[in-house]
Amino acid sequence: MSTPSTPSLSHADAARLWMSSRDNPMVVTAVLPLDAPLDLATLRALLDERLAVRARFRALIDLPRLPWNRPHWREDPAFSIERHVERIALPPDSTEADLARAVSELASLPISLDRPAWRAWIIDGAGPASVLVVRVHHAIADGMALLGVLFSVSDEGFGTRPPGASPLPPRPRASLPPASELLRGAATLAHLLAQRADTSGLLSGSPGPRKLVAWSRPVALEPVRRAAHAADAHVNDVILAALAGALRSALGPGRARRTRGVHALVPVALAHAPGDLGNQFASVFVELPLHADSPVERLSRVRESARRAREAAGLSLGRTLVDLLGTLGGVAHQAGVRLLSRKASLVASNVPGPPVPLHLGGRAITALRVAAPSPGSIALSASVASYAGELSLTLLADAHLRVPPDVLASLFVDELDGLVSLLAPEQEPS
Repeated sequence: MSTPSTPSLSHADAARLWMSSRDNPMVVTAVLPLDAPLDLATLRALLDERLAVRARFRALIDLPRLPWNRPHWREDPAFSIERHVERIALPPDSTEADLARAVSELASLPISLDRPAWRAWIIDGAGPASVLVVRVHHAIADGMALLGVLFSVSDEGFGTRPPGASPLPPRPRASLPPASELLRGAATLAHLLAQRADTSGLLSGSPGPRKLVAWSRPVALEPVRRAAHAADAHVNDVILAALAGALRSALGPGRARRTRGVHALVPVALAHAPGDLGNQFASVFVELPLHADSPVERLSRVRESARRAREAAGLSLGRTLVDLLGTLGGVAHQAGVRLLSRKASLVASNVPGPPVPLHLGGRAITALRVAAPSPGSIALSASVASYAGELSLTLLADAHLRVPPDVLASLFVDELDGLVSLLAPEQEPS
């Protein structure tokens, strides 16, 4: 039983905890390049003042004794910012590739629950400025909530104290959900079972603990919006079509034409109350048409697949599945995660970030790169984040992935540029 001083995790937050494994920990990794150096003492002071005021960033997660009960939040009596924030010095004159390797090593580290489930590093040596890397367990918050955290930690957002700054989150509902929730969860599982399994073999293989992180160069967001409008599509449809084209190019046209059934698990954000953390999203399955020769045809097929997926599943059902996994906890989460893994080759996320540049300790944050986790045996996560009028792709891949993630990131930009040129070419000045 939980008490007001030790509230339980919500069903959705508990599901993210149960989904974690040694080989695929459910941890979000954010990479934030700065325009100037930032020393460790200053970073620790900033995060202690601005981030650690949020209850979940000072709270331990206590696992339940009984497998059907939920974990509890408990304030860490020994919390110390020094245990969470460190510095890494790369060799002088390190390159962007060296930085990516360092981030990959960090992304391969497990996050222990012996302290609040987040870490941060300031990395120096890859150029004249510093790079901030933050890793947060998905049980603390989803990607959209973490963007709100980023804003509140920035110079622009600090001082707008969120509701989450209370001593601990409010106590959620009782451990066992109402029968209506279980019925909705059963309907969700039935819908998921009806989905075709991902039989492409494109990214098959058991994941291991070693991960690779790669990112693309930034691309202007407005032309992508114009291209989506011209095709009567969503921006996310254009992104998924470009991702399909990048995978096709990496495989080669011959093999790509024979590759069917590549599915992306696409999270869809639900409404967040201001300052709320936690996990508030649903997921749909979208087929990526690698066999289609034309970029415009791939976009058309993705648009229709995404539309059908949203209509068939319903966002409430997609969210109920996550809640159900959290309800069942240790009893059935492994089976549920295995089921999810068989339905998709990759996770594809679109994270809309702040439209204007943010600053931290007087240093401008020059880019936003978010590497999202993937459940079960899914070996690739592709996250596109927009920031200050630009977007970029960040890939978190298992080290055994057949397609090198840095190659895939470069091909993605080529495909996106190609779609923009076809659908929304620059107008010549008159």
